[in-house]
Amino acid sequence: MRPSGTTLSAPQLPLACSRRSTTGRCAFRAASISNTYHWQTNVTEGNTFQWATPFDTFASVAKSTQAQVFITVNYGTGTPEEAAAWVKHSNRDNCYDFKYWEIGNENYGSWEMDVNTRPHDNKHPTSSLNASIKIDGFRFCGPTDVYTYGIPQDEAARTGTGLADVAQTSVTMSGPSTTYTPAPYSATVIKLRNLASCHARGDCLGDPR
Repeated sequence: MRPSGTTLSAPQLPLACSRRSTTGRCAFRAASISNTYHWQTNVTEGNTFQWATPFDTFASVAKSTQAQVFITVNYGTGTPEEAAAWVKHSNRDNCYDFKYWEIGNENYGSWEMDVNTRPHDNKHPTSSLNASIKIDGFRFCGPTDVYTYGIPQDEAARTGTGLADVAQTSVTMSGPSTTYTPAPYSATVIKLRNLASCHARGDCLGDPR
């Protein structure tokens, strides 16, 4: 049995996560495998074997143990359509309500698989890059919480001057798609609408209008 708070990857999950307390965390997929893993076939790029734990099995165990779930989609060899289909399968088709999704693992690193036209370019030391965000069937509808950690927080942690905590802001996002501009060398989490309110209307993903 692993101590509470340890992150588990999917191959370990059926045995270990089922013994955990409700404060546990479960990750799917973990580390560099994330950038080569195709969730629909349950295989990684260049391999023919399937992993022992497909996503729906992982989800079933995670939900039954009330674990907090963190999912990393395939940035290195996947497509935006593949990632969007995964979110739809999880939160709309099956109502797993998993909130935390990451696009790729350490995408800036040369050690990661990246077959995109401009590999390892998702972060830049000085330039802000625009991101377009769209989820089929989802409509952004008003104030949205955004959490960021970047150069100011990193410098505050290094020098002891300023605030090193994650910064929280609120931005207005509306319509079937939106854009956001992350700061240079930053990690950004966008908190979408509370899914509980959608369940009350029978719509597990978002505003149906």
